[in-house]
Amino acid sequence: MLSDRGKRLGDLMAGTVVLQERIPTTGTDLLQMPPPLIGWATTLDLSRFDDGMALSTRQFLGRSGQLSRTARESLGAQLVASVQAVVTPPPPPGTPGWAYLAAVVAERRRRDEQRHGVGPAWNGEWGQQQQPQYQQQPQYQQPQYQQQPGPPRHQQPTSSQSGQENPFTLPS
Repeated sequence: MLSDRGKRLGDLMAGTVVLQERIPTTGTDLLQMPPPLIGWATTLDLSRFDDGMALSTRQFLGRSGQLSRTARESLGAQLVASVQAVVTPPPPPGTPGWAYLAAVVAERRRRDEQRHGVGPAWNGEWGQQQQPQYQQQPQYQQPQYQQQPGPPRHQQPTSSQSGQENPFTLPS
């Protein structure tokens, strides 16, 4: 039950306004390393794969689902050729362009994270996080306390102790 401007009928009757706000995504969708390319990706020379090309590659991969098939194939082929011109060694035969680009970007991100000490630790295998090495905790023993007598007990002074009658005792 909406008006032609998208207002709900109840809002029209009550005279209220509903505000809708678009919130941008956080950009936390990270490209994953294609498993068949893990071993090959560790051998890459990425020294000429600059920030601009990495950004173009990430943007293409993130938006490729929104492109028509012909546009995706054309732009993808151009981008693969540009990346292959600066990244060595070439991908294994039969590697699809999207997998090649995703592997290059994922490996670059892994190396950046490793260099800057952020992200998961890497022990040479993708998807397995290295466990931190902890020193063995010292064994503590329960401290031995000397046996203490209980808390001091307060005793009512008797008339013989203080030399006068206790005002709080009832006369007998």
